[in-house]
Amino acid sequence: MKINTTLHEPSAVVLWDESFLWGLIALRTLRQKGLAFRLIRAGDIRAGALDGHKLLFVPGGWASNKLKALGDGGVEAIRQFVRDGGNYLGFCGGAGLATQDGLGLLDIQRVPSEYRVPSFSGQVLCSVDDHLLWSGIYKPVFWAWWPSQFRVKGNEVRICAQYDKALPDAYSSDIRVGSVRTEAEWSEREAKYGIHLNPARLAGEPAVVEGFFGKGRVLLSLLHFDTPDDARGNRVLRQAWSNLGGTLLAEPPAEDSCRLLSGAVKTLLHEARALIAVGESLRLWRWRTHWVLQWKRGVRGLEYCTLANMAAALAENLSFRFGDDIPEQTTEKLLAVAHLFASFRTRAEILLHQEYEAMMQEPLAYDRCNHPAMQELRISLFGSAKSYGGEFKTLLDEIDSLLFQLISPAAA
Repeated sequence: MKINTTLHEPSAVVLWDESFLWGLIALRTLRQKGLAFRLIRAGDIRAGALDGHKLLFVPGGWASNKLKALGDGGVEAIRQFVRDGGNYLGFCGGAGLATQDGLGLLDIQRVPSEYRVPSFSGQVLCSVDDHLLWSGIYKPVFWAWWPSQFRVKGNEVRICAQYDKALPDAYSSDIRVGSVRTEAEWSEREAKYGIHLNPARLAGEPAVVEGFFGKGRVLLSLLHFDTPDDARGNRVLRQAWSNLGGTLLAEPPAEDSCRLLSGAVKTLLHEARALIAVGESLRLWRWRTHWVLQWKRGVRGLEYCTLANMAAALAENLSFRFGDDIPEQTTEKLLAVAHLFASFRTRAEILLHQEYEAMMQEPLAYDRCNHPAMQELRISLFGSAKSYGGEFKTLLDEIDSLLFQLISPAAA
């Protein structure tokens, strides 16, 4: 996925930090739909990068990690930006960042994990109000990707959309929604998995909310209107962008044609593809769309999916920019990342085989098991928290740093 940003100073900025896969899909969709933006990092915000802009967009990703990246200075800069009349748009994790647990822009809290339906993904029919967002949307079906849930506290918060009914091809964990026929079946699955699974629990819950913080507007969506190739959602995104002060290009930028791949790029791609192939061979996952995996419960499918997408984006942007003649310094960095990836892949393949064997014996959760050696390897690779950590996060950050230098004109 080649990503270009506009050459002219736009009215909107996009926060890249801790978005990874969700940043990739957001930037791809923004560009394809002709929505102008400047890409920035948390350090830029602390240095005053929001000045003179009308809109800050924060894509998905772990809200807690975004908050940590911003630090106190970044948090206060965003609050001041919105207080003074700037607008804030957040999707999924970017929406969670704006709640009372984070930036405190709206009187909303995130529902604790044990009370959520934490593993829902797919298309869901929604009930919407008369907001301009929904102009031209005659069937409000949108994509959600493992969203949080909101507890709206203040009466001044407008609920623009609520969940209604999940479509049959949606998933709750690794269960296709349409494959479960009765409430009793859902109850049995929930008892086995130890989490809430029935998507009917989402009915009536807020999906999109809007409010004010000082003079600025805050629009938060647990729905991913930036999902690639989603005509309805992308229409809503374009309308939200315009409504909140973002610039619309008369014509989206043309896509560049592919160029040759260097040896270092091929090495990186080999590592990513080989790792995905292991999971496919063990039937631990399959490609659900061209950019996201569907995996069996008990493995960290989203993490592997993120690595594959980030590596592919890095390789593609390197080839578009340099072809097979990458500067020596960049090649050295790329080979170092490929070496790090190879080390991670070796240990991750061991873990995947162990998890496959364990699944044959008992139900498996991603964060705990009855095999001490396997659990130790899991913690080493991914950390002990649900959010990113361990060797995975080290590798991901290295790829992310290189990728940002390629896709951000200011960083290049």
